[in-house]
Amino acid sequence: MTQAGEPGISIVIPAYNAAGEIAETVEKVRHEFGCLGLPLEVLVVDDGSTDATSEIVSRVAGARLLRGACNRGKGWAVYRGVREASFPTVCFTDADGPFLPGSYRAVVEPVLKGAPFVIGSRRLPGSEMLVSMGALNYAARRHLIGLAFNRWVRSSLPLDVTDTQCGLKAFQRSVGIELCQRVRSLRYLFDVELLLAARALGIPVTEVAVSVAYRDRKTSLRLFRESIVMGVGILAISWRAYRGTYRYPNPELPNIEERDRALVAAQVGTTA
Repeated sequence: MTQAGEPGISIVIPAYNAAGEIAETVEKVRHEFGCLGLPLEVLVVDDGSTDATSEIVSRVAGARLLRGACNRGKGWAVYRGVREASFPTVCFTDADGPFLPGSYRAVVEPVLKGAPFVIGSRRLPGSEMLVSMGALNYAARRHLIGLAFNRWVRSSLPLDVTDTQCGLKAFQRSVGIELCQRVRSLRYLFDVELLLAARALGIPVTEVAVSVAYRDRKTSLRLFRESIVMGVGILAISWRAYRGTYRYPNPELPNIEERDRALVAAQVGTTA
């Protein structure tokens, strides 16, 4: 049992239908931080998967499973993981584990030295992108959507960062809880609101270069459709930022937590 304030790192991995990759990602993360000599926990938050994600995680050494009652989105999964983390330094990352060796430590080490909030960027000098031949189509779609999204964000919101959507971020646990509690979008725009909450609270954000390797992967992304959906979402977020919404906790979170606990209890009772 860990004690409050004990040095260590908690890694939160939100996962949805990640049965084919989650075990490898957990192993990669554990190997990456093993050299630091600090206690480490890996929390995989299964966000209502319909595949064998939970079953696989339950068999992976060194992983702690947090099962969600239904699919609520990445933002909710990260919030739950941060809330239940044992250590004062928390990092969250993607379940498909695309980041190259050194990237995880690059984000976490500044937090260990006192930085409150550090985000990875795939667009800073020093970052690299490796793409296998079979993944060219997938990587190109992600890259184009990312460029369009970041251009829209930088023109619409008061955020001076190069890569809002990079799936590798770390913060002091107390800071993470404060930020997550102010988010309204619990799905794909969660990262943007996290950064706006930091700005509203005067919490400095540090960007560091990280590198990714894209493997062949099926994707349902549609450039035009996704750009429209994200654009509409950013307009809503811009209005919230203008009204000062991110200075205050999301009043709906306690209700969502209560419903989630009730659903999990009901599911456990049904399968018992």
